[in-house]
Amino acid sequence: MIKHFTVLFLMLCISCTIRKNEFNQKRYPISRFKIKPIENTAFYELVDTSSIYVLINIYNFSNLEVKIPNAIKFYKNGRVGMFKNSFDDLSSLNPKKAEMGLYKLQKNKLEMEFITYSAQAGYFSIKSNIIIKGDTIFRNNGDFEYTYLKHPLPSEFLVYKPDW
Repeated sequence: MIKHFTVLFLMLCISCTIRKNEFNQKRYPISRFKIKPIENTAFYELVDTSSIYVLINIYNFSNLEVKIPNAIKFYKNGRVGMFKNSFDDLSSLNPKKAEMGLYKLQKNKLEMEFITYSAQAGYFSIKSNIIIKGDTIFRNNGDFEYTYLKHPLPSEFLVYKPDW
Protein backbone atom coordinates (compact mmCIF):
# COMPACT_ATOMS: atom_id res chain seq x y z
CA MET A 1 0.00 0.00 0.00
CA ILE A 2 2.80 2.42 0.92
CA LYS A 3 4.51 1.45 -2.32
CA HIS A 4 1.44 2.60 -4.31
CA PHE A 5 1.29 5.91 -2.46
CA THR A 6 5.00 6.48 -3.08
CA VAL A 7 4.60 5.82 -6.81
CA LEU A 8 1.51 8.02 -6.95
CA PHE A 9 3.32 10.81 -5.09
CA LEU A 10 6.34 10.62 -7.42
CA MET A 11 4.09 10.70 -10.50
CA LEU A 12 2.28 13.73 -9.12
CA CYS A 13 5.56 15.57 -8.45
CA ILE A 14 6.95 14.76 -11.89
CA SER A 15 3.77 15.83 -13.68
CA CYS A 16 3.80 19.24 -11.96
CA THR A 17 7.20 20.26 -13.29
CA ILE A 18 7.66 22.52 -16.29
CA ARG A 19 9.39 21.09 -19.32
CA LYS A 20 12.55 22.83 -20.59
CA ASN A 21 14.22 22.53 -23.97
CA GLU A 22 17.92 22.08 -24.73
CA PHE A 23 18.51 25.85 -24.30
CA ASN A 24 16.93 25.76 -20.81
CA GLN A 25 13.86 27.70 -21.97
CA LYS A 26 10.58 26.78 -20.31
CA ARG A 27 7.94 25.22 -22.56
CA TYR A 28 4.46 25.39 -21.07
CA PRO A 29 1.46 23.46 -22.36
CA ILE A 30 -0.61 25.67 -24.69
CA SER A 31 -3.59 24.92 -22.42
CA ARG A 32 -1.95 27.05 -19.67
CA PHE A 33 -2.39 30.20 -21.75
CA LYS A 34 -5.58 32.21 -21.48
CA ILE A 35 -5.24 33.33 -25.10
CA LYS A 36 -6.22 30.71 -27.62
CA PRO A 37 -4.56 31.46 -30.96
CA ILE A 38 -6.95 32.07 -33.83
CA GLU A 39 -5.63 31.84 -37.39
CA ASN A 40 -6.61 35.19 -38.87
CA THR A 41 -5.09 36.19 -42.21
CA ALA A 42 -5.77 39.88 -41.45
CA PHE A 43 -2.93 39.65 -38.91
CA TYR A 44 -0.36 39.27 -41.69
CA GLU A 45 -1.45 42.62 -43.14
CA LEU A 46 -0.57 44.28 -39.82
CA VAL A 47 2.62 42.49 -38.76
CA ASP A 48 5.56 41.33 -40.85
CA THR A 49 6.50 37.79 -39.78
CA SER A 50 9.77 38.09 -41.73
CA SER A 51 11.00 40.87 -39.42
CA ILE A 52 12.00 41.17 -35.81
CA TYR A 53 10.67 43.97 -33.61
CA VAL A 54 13.39 45.39 -31.35
CA LEU A 55 12.53 47.08 -28.04
CA ILE A 56 13.50 50.77 -28.13
CA ASN A 57 11.60 52.24 -25.17
CA ILE A 58 9.83 51.28 -21.94
CA TYR A 59 7.39 53.78 -20.50
CA ASN A 60 5.53 53.84 -17.19
CA PHE A 61 5.65 57.25 -15.52
CA SER A 62 9.18 57.96 -16.66
CA ASN A 63 11.01 56.62 -19.67
CA LEU A 64 13.27 53.74 -18.69
CA GLU A 65 16.52 53.13 -20.49
CA VAL A 66 16.62 49.84 -22.40
CA LYS A 67 19.80 48.13 -21.19
CA ILE A 68 19.16 44.51 -22.16
CA PRO A 69 18.64 43.62 -25.83
CA ASN A 70 15.03 42.56 -26.21
CA ALA A 71 12.96 41.78 -29.29
CA ILE A 72 9.84 39.93 -30.36
CA LYS A 73 9.36 37.79 -33.45
CA PHE A 74 5.94 36.72 -34.71
CA TYR A 75 5.37 33.31 -36.28
CA LYS A 76 2.42 31.59 -37.93
CA ASN A 77 -0.37 29.92 -35.95
CA GLY A 78 -0.47 32.48 -33.15
CA ARG A 79 3.08 31.98 -31.86
CA VAL A 80 5.39 34.79 -30.74
CA GLY A 81 8.88 34.57 -29.28
CA MET A 82 10.63 37.05 -27.00
CA PHE A 83 14.39 37.14 -27.43
CA LYS A 84 16.68 38.56 -24.75
CA ASN A 85 20.07 38.34 -26.40
CA SER A 86 21.98 39.78 -29.35
CA PHE A 87 20.31 39.47 -32.75
CA ASP A 88 23.30 39.65 -35.07
CA ASP A 89 23.85 36.02 -36.06
CA LEU A 90 21.57 33.28 -37.36
CA SER A 91 21.65 31.05 -34.27
CA SER A 92 20.68 33.93 -31.96
CA LEU A 93 17.18 33.96 -33.53
CA ASN A 94 16.50 30.27 -33.01
CA PRO A 95 13.00 30.27 -31.41
CA LYS A 96 14.17 27.52 -29.06
CA LYS A 97 16.18 30.29 -27.34
CA ALA A 98 13.11 32.53 -26.96
CA GLU A 99 10.47 32.83 -24.28
CA MET A 100 7.29 31.33 -25.67
CA GLY A 101 4.17 33.36 -26.15
CA LEU A 102 0.88 33.41 -28.03
CA TYR A 103 -1.03 36.12 -29.85
CA LYS A 104 -4.48 36.47 -31.36
CA LEU A 105 -6.30 38.99 -33.51
CA GLN A 106 -10.03 38.98 -32.93
CA LYS A 107 -12.53 41.74 -33.67
CA ASN A 108 -9.70 44.16 -34.59
CA LYS A 109 -8.13 43.65 -31.15
CA LEU A 110 -4.61 42.23 -31.02
CA GLU A 111 -3.48 40.55 -27.79
CA MET A 112 -0.28 38.81 -26.78
CA GLU A 113 0.46 36.65 -23.73
CA PHE A 114 3.59 35.30 -22.05
CA ILE A 115 3.87 33.11 -18.95
CA THR A 116 6.52 33.97 -16.39
CA TYR A 117 7.64 32.90 -12.93
CA SER A 118 8.04 34.81 -9.68
CA ALA A 119 9.30 33.31 -6.42
CA GLN A 120 6.51 35.12 -4.56
CA ALA A 121 3.62 34.39 -6.96
CA GLY A 122 4.66 31.25 -8.82
CA TYR A 123 3.70 30.98 -12.50
CA PHE A 124 1.41 33.63 -13.93
CA SER A 125 0.52 35.06 -17.31
CA ILE A 126 1.20 38.55 -18.59
CA LYS A 127 -1.35 39.60 -21.16
CA SER A 128 -0.73 42.67 -23.32
CA ASN A 129 -2.78 44.73 -25.74
CA ILE A 130 -0.98 45.53 -28.98
CA ILE A 131 -1.30 48.66 -31.10
CA ILE A 132 0.47 48.80 -34.47
CA LYS A 133 1.35 52.08 -36.17
CA GLY A 134 3.39 51.59 -39.33
CA ASP A 135 6.70 49.92 -38.40
CA THR A 136 6.17 50.46 -34.67
CA ILE A 137 4.45 48.15 -32.18
CA PHE A 138 3.19 49.40 -28.81
CA ARG A 139 2.66 46.65 -26.22
CA ASN A 140 0.73 47.68 -23.11
CA ASN A 141 0.26 45.29 -20.18
CA GLY A 142 -1.41 47.81 -17.85
CA ASP A 143 1.76 48.73 -15.95
CA PHE A 144 4.22 49.47 -18.75
CA GLU A 145 4.12 50.40 -22.41
CA TYR A 146 6.85 48.84 -24.52
CA THR A 147 7.76 50.33 -27.90
CA TYR A 148 9.24 48.05 -30.57
CA LEU A 149 10.64 49.07 -33.95
CA LYS A 150 10.59 46.79 -36.99
CA HIS A 151 13.91 45.47 -38.34
CA PRO A 152 13.70 43.34 -41.52
CA LEU A 153 15.63 40.07 -41.40
CA PRO A 154 17.69 38.55 -44.22
CA SER A 155 16.02 35.50 -45.78
CA GLU A 156 18.64 33.14 -44.28
CA PHE A 157 17.37 34.15 -40.80
CA LEU A 158 13.88 32.80 -41.59
CA VAL A 159 14.68 29.08 -41.44
CA TYR A 160 13.43 28.43 -37.90
CA LYS A 161 10.01 27.33 -36.67
CA PRO A 162 8.90 27.58 -33.01
CA ASP A 163 8.96 24.45 -30.84
CA TRP A 164 5.67 25.24 -29.09
